[in-house]
Amino acid sequence: MAASSSASEAAKAAVFVQSEAYEGTRISGPDFNNPHSLQDLLKSYETIGFQANGLARAIELIDKMVGPTRSLFLPNEVERS
Repeated sequence: MAASSSASEAAKAAVFVQSEAYEGTRISGPDFNNPHSLQDLLKSYETIGFQANGLARAIELIDKMVGPTRSLFLPNEVERS
């Protein structure tokens, strides 16, 4: 019985360890109890989860590429006169 108790204590010691300080993005979803604009919803993607965080970074990068003019040239779009 002592070996079983010892194994149990070893398992507890391995599982219940002191947490370390976390310096990354805190993950949380949008509060759907309040109304959101599309812009607010897209902004919340920064903290929804790993893949959503990547999407939010891509949106930020595109915003920087577009700049204040808010026009983006897509090569497949051709003006017809």
